[in-house]
Amino acid sequence: MATLFLPGNRQSFYFRAVVPRRLRPLFGGRAQLWRSLSTADKEHAKLRSLEWAARTQRLFLLLKTHGAYMSQADIAALIARTMDAELEKSEDYRALHRLDEDQQEIMVDETIERLEETEGTLSAHRYDRIAEEVQTMLRAGGMPALDPNSLPFKRACRAFLLAKQEMLTTEVERWQGQYRPRLTGAALVPAATPPVKKSPLYSVVLKKYLVENPYARRSADQVRKEFEKFQTVIGGDRPIASITKAEGRAYKDHLLNERGVSLRTVAKHLNTLSGLFTWAEKQDYTPEGFPNPAKGLPPSKIDQEKGATKVRPFTDEELLRVFSSPNFLAQRMKRPARYWISLLCLFQLCRREEAAQLALADIGVKDGIPCLTITDRGENQSVKNKGSRRTIPIHSSLIALGFLDYVEAARAQGQTRLFHQLPHRVNGYADAVGKWFAQHLDRVGLSQPELVLHSLRHGIHYLHALGCPQDVAEMLTGHTATTVHDKVYAHRELTPLSRLRDGLEKMQFPAVLKVLTKEGQHESR
Repeated sequence: MATLFLPGNRQSFYFRAVVPRRLRPLFGGRAQLWRSLSTADKEHAKLRSLEWAARTQRLFLLLKTHGAYMSQADIAALIARTMDAELEKSEDYRALHRLDEDQQEIMVDETIERLEETEGTLSAHRYDRIAEEVQTMLRAGGMPALDPNSLPFKRACRAFLLAKQEMLTTEVERWQGQYRPRLTGAALVPAATPPVKKSPLYSVVLKKYLVENPYARRSADQVRKEFEKFQTVIGGDRPIASITKAEGRAYKDHLLNERGVSLRTVAKHLNTLSGLFTWAEKQDYTPEGFPNPAKGLPPSKIDQEKGATKVRPFTDEELLRVFSSPNFLAQRMKRPARYWISLLCLFQLCRREEAAQLALADIGVKDGIPCLTITDRGENQSVKNKGSRRTIPIHSSLIALGFLDYVEAARAQGQTRLFHQLPHRVNGYADAVGKWFAQHLDRVGLSQPELVLHSLRHGIHYLHALGCPQDVAEMLTGHTATTVHDKVYAHRELTPLSRLRDGLEKMQFPAVLKVLTKEGQHESR
């Protein structure tokens, strides 16, 4: 809806248009657009109001159809329309005010000063002088603001100054009574580049990318949410080809300064984002040679290592402090998931989520050897990579501590999951156990950043020190094969469990086992 009105403190009539609700984010949240009609005559104002009503309706229709994104050609067209409007405004002024020769000479001098100022700004590349003027023009045209340091913005400023020179030169001639044919609008649009193909929305490309490049179930939700956080940082959804390198840097700054994540995490998120844009270009969703907004932004591996906290294994003395604590021993009855997951990480070299997600069907006997299977076939189960799927013998120390009795008790209750007490959260099943373990370390005086639940898994160092073969150690821990021979010719599923058992049993923690048995608990009192 558009209206004509005369503000109480103004002499000229104003045009006012109501911005459709869905388009208001493109206008900085404004609900109305005002425009001075530069006349106190109501009849003239009505005519100009009709012209502006038609312009705003065309603009609203354009934005509803194409959204916030416009190409460089679109920006050039907006600049041309802006200059045409300035010339038209001056023509209206000359028609309404018949100036004498002296007054016209003053107007010529003032216009020449503006022209010289524009030429000086352009020759010195001082785009900062007109930055606000250009941003205002873009907002009025329904376009998103551009990064003042970006190349697209500098191009827009250069085109604006060139068009302004043309407009002011024409204005000087008209004040001197010289009128020449002048093409308007499209004539000021550079014809050197063909129209840019409209690209799909970022959200649409993201959805297709996640379908064709599925992540493990445990991490899929986290990855999707991080992609959506990037969308929020850049100001919302829009065509993917309109996203700039400057916005990639803004996302990096957001990770570092607002969220304060580690350099390693920053690198992970930026590499993942870069992968999306690389895939989008291959699918022809962005133009060939499109500058990947995240490429080159991840911190170097050297910087990541400098800022990273390296997890280390526990010493024998530290392991005793962890497992002999009354607080830990009490968890066997109070919170068995905490107790057994910690021990699975130690004796089975499991990742914490691998232990927490175990189903009872994953635990059994094969070739006469008690074993457990790490898999992603069950509900809410996931593995880190293909090499993480494995069947491994159950360590004799766990059997001695009654782990198989706990398994049978869960079966007798009709459970399907081993640790049915743990709900599945965004970060999986084991997140709460990891947090509890960190608090437990504080209680036993081991408040060191490099000591976490994952430190128990670093028992792999014991395997290597005790002469466990490399390929057996990799199969026990779920690491991908490191040699070409093992990658191509070795079939892990054919490896006898007895060979894996022999390798696993090289790793023993007799002092820990002693304090965890009833005899050990009695002696420790």
